[in-house]
Amino acid sequence: MLKGLVKDVVIYGVAGGLSKSLMILLLPIYTRFFTPEEYGIVDLVTTVLMFLTIMSMLQMEAAIGRYFYEAKDEKENQRNLSTAFWTIMACSIVLIVLLYIIAKPLSALLFDSDQYSALFLVIAAILPLSNVYGFLTAVMRYVKKPMLYGLFSLIQISLTLGTSILYVVYMKMGIIGVFYGQLTGFGAAALVMLLYSFRSKIIGLYWEQAVIIRYLKFSLPLLPGMVGSWANNYVNRFVMLSYLTLAEIGLYTVAFRIASIFRLLEDAVKMAWGPFIYESLQKENHRELFKTVFNYAVMLVFSLVILLTLFADEIFSIFATSAYDNAIDVMVILFLSLGLNALVQIVLIGPVITKKTHYNSILQLASLIVNVTSLFILVPEYGLIGVPLSFLGSTLTLFLLAWINTEKLYYIGYPKLLFILAFLGAAAAVTMSVYADVELMYRAMIAVFVIGITAYLASQYFKNT
Repeated sequence: MLKGLVKDVVIYGVAGGLSKSLMILLLPIYTRFFTPEEYGIVDLVTTVLMFLTIMSMLQMEAAIGRYFYEAKDEKENQRNLSTAFWTIMACSIVLIVLLYIIAKPLSALLFDSDQYSALFLVIAAILPLSNVYGFLTAVMRYVKKPMLYGLFSLIQISLTLGTSILYVVYMKMGIIGVFYGQLTGFGAAALVMLLYSFRSKIIGLYWEQAVIIRYLKFSLPLLPGMVGSWANNYVNRFVMLSYLTLAEIGLYTVAFRIASIFRLLEDAVKMAWGPFIYESLQKENHRELFKTVFNYAVMLVFSLVILLTLFADEIFSIFATSAYDNAIDVMVILFLSLGLNALVQIVLIGPVITKKTHYNSILQLASLIVNVTSLFILVPEYGLIGVPLSFLGSTLTLFLLAWINTEKLYYIGYPKLLFILAFLGAAAAVTMSVYADVELMYRAMIAVFVIGITAYLASQYFKNT
């Protein structure tokens, strides 16, 4: 089972993670062609697109996974998947119309000018295409089509990368070129995937009320939690507009993009984790499997946090110019925050297993309250550095609440000592990076020590399992 999980993480997760973290790959180019203010505008518009995607997807990708293995045959799955797909498309159309209506007022609200309203018109066109891509890549995981999944992801990634560079660097289209690149990549991938899905009868012209009612009963309680997760990651941009400049938002965004290497890991695990949970539940030792995954994930994530923090300056110089250097301390704090966030999904399994998904939303809301409250306290006092500190506090809150909630709903027995030691070690590395200037030789020595300790613990644990 564990070997299967690792394989799925590599095949499904890495491809999906690269697709979702495409902005990291384009960051070295964008930071050389856009000022921090312009990059702040790109980020705010992208944040709006992410929110609309969440609202139109309705967490249907979670619902199809929960009920996929309960279907009697392929025909029933086709009806179920088709119902979910056409529901998403209907929601997308409603939001497209709304966005066309409010494009100018929204531009004026965010940027004190309606000159950026064209950007919102472009993301209105991106929305249904990205939803087709997102839904059908989720389906590919459950119908066991890893090679096709990788092919579709490759089409989307390569075309988005290539056309974004074409529009921004060679055609000098400016900010709107970023979104034209996304439109091209998602458009081509969505067309190919739709043709394949109809020809192979994965989806068809079906829609059943009973199916959508059953799916919505599962998915809608998850939606507020997903919105809360989005807000935890991105609502700080709108709070920052009240206290900081667009340039500072741009600095934070660059730091967040680089730190989003942990989003690659998070997305990789997320893609494979759902099917692994549902299949593992059929085995008597599934609790031990979950604990094993947790232990390895803790060692991997916090070792990676320490290693990236030790070489933060060198890593940052790869992605951004010196104009963005004030974002380095922000980045190392985000390493710890996003690393911890990647572990949340591993401990937050009790509500999904017991089908009490409303707990996810409650926990996300509690975390969001901590984040927003901290932002209004820390940002006026400490400026830009208060933003990642607020995010760290909210992520730690979510992690601890998720752990407690799962152990109450469906006891796993996650080990505490390993997590505490690993977290404290990573926190110490982040603190040292922010407040001390350590020579490269000593940082390299610490890195070798961390790698050695992690390898030893992993090997010892492997012997005992």
